[in-house]
Amino acid sequence: MSTATNDELLSQHSQLDIWFREAKQSLSIAGPICTEANELVLTSREQIEVATVMWSRVMFVHRAVNDQFDLLNKIKQSFKNLETSCQDDFKNSLQELDDLEEKLDLTLNHLEHTFLDEAFRIDNKGGSASSNGSVEPDNVGGGGGSGSSGGGRNAMGTASGSSGNGSGRGFFGGARTLRTFVHDSGIDNLRQAVGIAVEKSQVIVKDLAKVIESLDADINEFHKDMFSVQAIKRRGLEAAHENTVSVATDAHAMALLLESLTRHYDLCLKAIEMSKTPEKYKDDLPEVAKILKNDSQELEAVVEELYERRKFIEVSEAAVSSFYKQMNDLNMKVQTFFSELLVFGVSKLTGYSEKLEEALRIHQSQMQEIYKLKQELQSLVDYYGLFHSAYQALILEVLRRRKSQQRMKAMVSDMLKQVHNAHDDEVRARQGFVKQYGDYLPNDLWEGLLNFPLEPQIIMENERFPEISEASIAEATRRIEL
Repeated sequence: MSTATNDELLSQHSQLDIWFREAKQSLSIAGPICTEANELVLTSREQIEVATVMWSRVMFVHRAVNDQFDLLNKIKQSFKNLETSCQDDFKNSLQELDDLEEKLDLTLNHLEHTFLDEAFRIDNKGGSASSNGSVEPDNVGGGGGSGSSGGGRNAMGTASGSSGNGSGRGFFGGARTLRTFVHDSGIDNLRQAVGIAVEKSQVIVKDLAKVIESLDADINEFHKDMFSVQAIKRRGLEAAHENTVSVATDAHAMALLLESLTRHYDLCLKAIEMSKTPEKYKDDLPEVAKILKNDSQELEAVVEELYERRKFIEVSEAAVSSFYKQMNDLNMKVQTFFSELLVFGVSKLTGYSEKLEEALRIHQSQMQEIYKLKQELQSLVDYYGLFHSAYQALILEVLRRRKSQQRMKAMVSDMLKQVHNAHDDEVRARQGFVKQYGDYLPNDLWEGLLNFPLEPQIIMENERFPEISEASIAEATRRIEL
């Protein structure tokens, strides 16, 4: 073998040794990189599996929470409907009370402007053609609601029949009106009872509103907390799976790269072994050297790609890990939130229901109280209206009775004339009989023979009637005709 040939072999062997060391170095670098990447692959795979399960759980619990919120909102709406109904009842009752008090004032005003005829006035000695008792309706102001005038018989008069002080005019003398007969203290007591009942109802309605407001505030607070545990949309899960796929894809590419580095390393070993017996591999060794030369030129690029792929895997794995942590935190939050919501439904909501039920019971009781007061006010309005009409009818009744007495007097006068004529005829008849036959009859035969007929008498006592003025009669006639 020539010296030139020996030099070529030494140079070739030296080159193979360089390629071998480079291959060994690249493989030593690639191994840990791929090991780290493989660990990231396993971690991301485990995390995506657990995260997927937690995502499904979170979505399920989140839907359950939404269902609970829907139920709470329906309950809250039903509470608000009850509150609205109570407020409407109270407003309607308040309006009816106002209307009745307005009617009562109007009726009392009519009594105030209806003057009592002089014929009904009580003189200074207490004498009068009418009674001196006050006008009294039954069951008004005596057995009504709390604060109403108890102890007395009614709101217009007292058991003793004393007249009210009405418009401030004196009972004796002066211009007296029908308003004088109204017992103001009874009406004042009833109005005071109405005011107390209205104030109580206002407090009850406000308390009911506070219960609803408190419930609404608690539910709204839950809504605010719910915003912090909003379920992640499916796109988030899909993105995490895509990152997992990216990790697997990059890991597979790194495995192929590591495999190519391993083949290059094995080929370097084989080439070194072949270089030890060059005569045997003189035809194959140049071809192998050519392949190793090309591969060695790509070693740096392969290692760079491994680093780059590992970086991609780290980024993708970090995204998967972030999704896993997010789902883990969200799962804990939604589970805790759901538990708190259940506790709220069992404890607080029950408390609100009991408060609402108690408020409704008190409200209904108070509405019954107001209903009784409305009945009493209505009784006053009806009675005083009838009292006014009855007074007008009384005037016409007095007039009718006077005319009736006058007719009966005329009839009695005519009857007396006829009776007296019959009596005179009877006297003449008896006198004629005695004249004709008396001398022939014994005196003791009938002792009544010479008796005159009894003098007929019709006694009719005059009934006294109030002397009502023509103005009062005309006014009463006009009102009755209306």
